[in-house]
Amino acid sequence: ECKDLGFDTIELDVGSLDIPEETILRYIHLIKNAGLKVKPQISVKVETSKIPAKENRAFGAYMAPVPRTS
Repeated sequence: ECKDLGFDTIELDVGSLDIPEETILRYIHLIKNAGLKVKPQISVKVETSKIPAKENRAFGAYMAPVPRTS
């Protein structure tokens, strides 16, 4: 159906799918067998509770660079 609508590539958002890797690979094979290109989008999601607070510089928290004064 996607091909009939003029699409040639399907983007598969792997980060938002909570499914096993074998299932993702099966989706990729299905898309390619239909004559379409597949573009997997891989992202890493971090829970906000695991990001250090601004005041807490431990654990490698990011510090914005401050310009030097002469």
